[in-house]
Amino acid sequence: MRVAATAGGARLVFHKGVLLDDPEGLLTGSGRYVREVSPTTAALRPDAVSALLRDAFARRTDLL
Repeated sequence: MRVAATAGGARLVFHKGVLLDDPEGLLTGSGRYVREVSPTTAALRPDAVSALLRDAFARRTDLL
């Protein structure tokens, strides 16, 4: 996971986000593995973003 700064704000980028559980449907992207969460979505759904972060950290060895 990384934070990417853009002119419109920051976004969370999950390198292998396609492997994460995303019951809230927050992750966007059409690449093979990379998924991201927009700044607007993150601001509106902080608890769901926290759940994604917990899942990513718990699976960090799977995501290497």
